[in-house]
Amino acid sequence: MSTPYPHVAVAIDHSEASLAALRLAGRLAADGAHLSVLHVVAPIPKYHAIAGQVIPVSPGARHAAELWLTGLASELPGADAVLIEGTHAGDEIVRWSEENHPDLIVLAPHEGLLSRALAGSIVSFVLQHAPVPVLVVRQSHHRKSRSG
Repeated sequence: MSTPYPHVAVAIDHSEASLAALRLAGRLAADGAHLSVLHVVAPIPKYHAIAGQVIPVSPGARHAAELWLTGLASELPGADAVLIEGTHAGDEIVRWSEENHPDLIVLAPHEGLLSRALAGSIVSFVLQHAPVPVLVVRQSHHRKSRSG
């Protein structure tokens, strides 16, 4: 069976919502599509009185992120782990998609007021700038009943 999305990319973090997005992306790719599992690690900003300076991700932290991401990707047939280092996850996801040409990007919004304030801009940025369709996945158990 042919899939309308031969290459699906899913951007994840450590949240339950993004793991739900990963599961959905895995189902979308189950019919033989290629699945790229993306995770962006940010360098640590170090600010000095005069100018900002950025310290790269430590080798230990990068290795831990690679192990975690590779472990998740290995559970899905045809998936590859893509660890990206960058200061703004939205920029990095869009840049990667411009270079690698997926047919669909899947990601999840952050739940809760503080999480949305800190990371909600990632979903908004990707929606506005991605060169391909974007599927935003909400966890089903977070849906509120509208009937009362």
